[in-house]
Amino acid sequence: MARPVRQAITIGVAALLAWAQAVPSVAAAPPEEAAEEAAEPATEPAAEPEPEPEPEPEPEPAKGEVSSRLAILPVAIDGTVDEGADERLLANLRKGFGRGSFGLIDQGAVAGVAGASCDAACVSALRGRERADYVLRTKIKVDDRDYIVELDLLSTSDADVVASSNERCDLCGLAEVGQLLEAQAAVIARKLEDLIKGPPVLVVETNPAGAMVFIDNELVGTSPLERTMVEGEHRVKVMLDNYVSDEREVNLVSGVRESLDLQLKRTPTAAKLRNAGWATLFVGIPVLIGGVAMVAIDGSEVGACDSSVTRLDGTVVPVCENILVTKWGGAAAITGGAALIAVGVSLLMRTRTKGAKAAKKEARIYPTGLGVAGRF
Repeated sequence: MARPVRQAITIGVAALLAWAQAVPSVAAAPPEEAAEEAAEPATEPAAEPEPEPEPEPEPEPAKGEVSSRLAILPVAIDGTVDEGADERLLANLRKGFGRGSFGLIDQGAVAGVAGASCDAACVSALRGRERADYVLRTKIKVDDRDYIVELDLLSTSDADVVASSNERCDLCGLAEVGQLLEAQAAVIARKLEDLIKGPPVLVVETNPAGAMVFIDNELVGTSPLERTMVEGEHRVKVMLDNYVSDEREVNLVSGVRESLDLQLKRTPTAAKLRNAGWATLFVGIPVLIGGVAMVAIDGSEVGACDSSVTRLDGTVVPVCENILVTKWGGAAAITGGAALIAVGVSLLMRTRTKGAKAAKKEARIYPTGLGVAGRF
């Protein structure tokens, strides 16, 4: 009985040792770690996206790249406002002007020369010390919550006002007044651009010349035409007798010279009449010349004069059998040719181009001896 018990114990110990050797990691690791090892292998953490670089601010125009310089005077406020309001409103002004073909002079440099009120001597000083071409003067009148905003742009060459703006803001807060200032500054900036670049110029030429030119439905002259315009879109229309009118839209930009060269086409009726006039004229001229020739050879003798007649006084006169009688036929040809020429000239004059250089020449028919001559 003892032997079987010992064998069972021996087998149990051997099984326990074999199990311990087969799963040492399971016996050594905690249950939580064993579960994690049995799970799927973890993937590497995804790399965090790199932050996008902030856009670099656009560089301010260098002094050598601007064609004019603007000095903005401190804001003059007539009334009671919060402390520091003038500085905030001045910042709105400078923001409204932004960038263009002009440069803004440093505000500290402007304050060192001029205050909110600036007379002609002050404007001259800004021109001399800071090379300012224009000065902006701002006045704000405050009545409770009502504001009157005035902007004046002065030229430093003569201290005259070249552009201005006047707006009201009733029952407004300081933020709303700042927005109004910014909008007004943008308007003045546009006017300043026009002053610097110059207004757009429109040139209208037509072939033939002398056409009436309408701009925005207003008659402004005849072609060729050169006219200073306001920037923006305009409608140009040209009209000439016996020609098809032409209409174009143009978008004019400050400082740009826009040219329109229009080739006008005759109306179908005018073209037919003009062709008929030339045809009649070219037929009438040969007929007229033939009639004159017939009148000139009337009574001429044709062939040999073989016989003769002796007159009572003894004079011997040769007798010719063939003598041309073309006087009446020549007169009819002259009449018909002259009529054809008159009709042709009438048609050409009717369809002539009024105002064109070619039409300034006069069409005329006049007699020359036995014939006629014409000038066109």
